[in-house]
Amino acid sequence: DARRKAYFPHPTYSDQERAKAYELLADEAVTLTRQGRNVLIDATAPAKNMRRRARRAIPRFAEIHLRCDAEAAMQREAARPEGQVMAGLYAKALERKRSGREFPGLGKVPGVDVPFEEDERAELVLDAHAVPKELCARVVELLTPWLGD
Repeated sequence: DARRKAYFPHPTYSDQERAKAYELLADEAVTLTRQGRNVLIDATAPAKNMRRRARRAIPRFAEIHLRCDAEAAMQREAARPEGQVMAGLYAKALERKRSGREFPGLGKVPGVDVPFEEDERAELVLDAHAVPKELCARVVELLTPWLGD
């Protein structure tokens, strides 16, 4: 969310802007990995081609997919820092879908208006309803061999 604000100080969340934001995010990751740094990207990137672009450009790449239904997304969203994105965007997107009511500044919301395309190549798929400590342990288990060098 912070990076999107840096790229687009007044985001519209259009399809074109979303694609460009994920392209810029991947480009930053590529630059950092070429400097020998480890990079973790916390982003939705709902289209497989967005994530596959990063996979092609980064030699040691792992996709960790957190499978997240609308309820879990709303809980996670509530924990976001104030001001990065519109508050209550999942609830608003669900209300818009149900009633047709428009919310100014609310773009297409992944998982509600835009499907999330799961990639069969993902190195790890997790369930957002699992115990957080167990989720962390699985991620650490996957990444530890990479982070040792």
